[in-house]
Amino acid sequence: MDVSDPRAELATLVTRYIDVWAAFHPHLAINAGLHAYDGLIADWHPTRIATYLVQTDDLVARLTALVARAAPGLASHGTLPWGDPLRASLWDAHLVLANARAERYRWERWQPQRTNPLTILALLDVSPYIKRHYAPFPERVDGLIRHVSGIPEVLAVARQQLVTPLPRLIVEQSMTMFEGLARFHKHELPGVVQRAHDAERSARFAHANRLAIAAYQEFLAFLRVQLVHAEEGLALGPEALQGLVAANEGIDLTLPELLAIGLDDLARNQARMIALAGQLGLTPTAAMQALGRTHPPAERVLDETRRILDEVRAYLQRSDIVGLPGELRCVVQETPPFMRTGSAFMDAPGPLEPGTAEAYFYLTLPDGAWSQQARESWLAKQSVPGLANTAIHEAWPGHYLQFLHVSQTPSRAARLFACTSFTEGWAHYAEQLMVEVGFHGDDPRYALQQTSMALLRDCRLIVALRLHTEAIAITEAADFIAREAYYSP
Repeated sequence: MDVSDPRAELATLVTRYIDVWAAFHPHLAINAGLHAYDGLIADWHPTRIATYLVQTDDLVARLTALVARAAPGLASHGTLPWGDPLRASLWDAHLVLANARAERYRWERWQPQRTNPLTILALLDVSPYIKRHYAPFPERVDGLIRHVSGIPEVLAVARQQLVTPLPRLIVEQSMTMFEGLARFHKHELPGVVQRAHDAERSARFAHANRLAIAAYQEFLAFLRVQLVHAEEGLALGPEALQGLVAANEGIDLTLPELLAIGLDDLARNQARMIALAGQLGLTPTAAMQALGRTHPPAERVLDETRRILDEVRAYLQRSDIVGLPGELRCVVQETPPFMRTGSAFMDAPGPLEPGTAEAYFYLTLPDGAWSQQARESWLAKQSVPGLANTAIHEAWPGHYLQFLHVSQTPSRAARLFACTSFTEGWAHYAEQLMVEVGFHGDDPRYALQQTSMALLRDCRLIVALRLHTEAIAITEAADFIAREAYYSP
């Protein structure tokens, strides 16, 4: 083959890597829109992990050699410009090599499946069969039944792999999540399957679901035992954290350098926060408390968010700030009970999903079992400026808009592989952008809210670096965030 144009060989190796990756991560493949993997569930047994790494190592070696021959001097970095077909192929190759580096670090060095039960939640998620209308519902139920049938084995392998004692906070969060999953399988999922109006399918599902619920209960019993013996610390350690940042994000800065960047940005945003609060005649803490008291009632939060989404999108169109491809909209819904790990998030369809699949903008409302004080504390995040900032981050021009653009790229590798600092970085930038272009510029509370979230992210970076290098305890981290970001405890 002429090495001056090795596009065919590059494409073959990239495609082969994606196939190997998808077979090992069927849950990611399904979420991406590759429904040939419907019903399959990942096997994280050590022998399967070892086989996967051997397969990817072979492809990485061949791809690295080919890239080096095709583009001498460019094989060590991924900042290749688009333009000609060869460079586009090389870009795909670098995306694959970056993903492979992250995968090797995860499974060989980090091994979160051994320390964190929450890691397997993604494997257990059956929601794509329910919420994505990519095939007739009975066909999706067939995939769901096969998936549910594999849950007991996933939980059994997870228990075998976990190294005890586990961190207390992780055990407590895991119990909440797995209790939610068990309730979902017991009380909600059967009614969903009945919509297929198929007695034979319902019977197969009922049998598989009973076994899955029993497996969840056994796993919860295991976690209750672990809670008794849990440890307080959860630090990865500086070496592991440095490796994780390098492998997952391609960042070669040292941890002290990252900490210095975080502290500098914290000081800059604190000065901005003080100035904005001063415009309201308040201190930052008083300004945020006052803003928190302006939230709509819990039953109006979703409707208010829908109104704000329309307002933000119309503002972007009038201002011609960014391209809005097509007329698609995301669906605003309350977070399902088994996904309540955060206050809000975008659940977009996979970038390879056929057609115009639904994207869901989830908002977590206060739990009915909470005290009135806890409900008010939670709703303080959902003032109108707070909901606007969240809508900007999650939808326009944040995650959802980025998804719409990514899904139109011709590169499968570019659709599938990205790092968190890119996707979250864009959404954080979108928040600041909307303030800078004047969205509600006559009301300093909108800029105050955006600055508050920037402060929270500064603090998250700082406490993550300190927590995982064992410089501070959990209580100290919480105190730092409350103090430095002007949050209530």
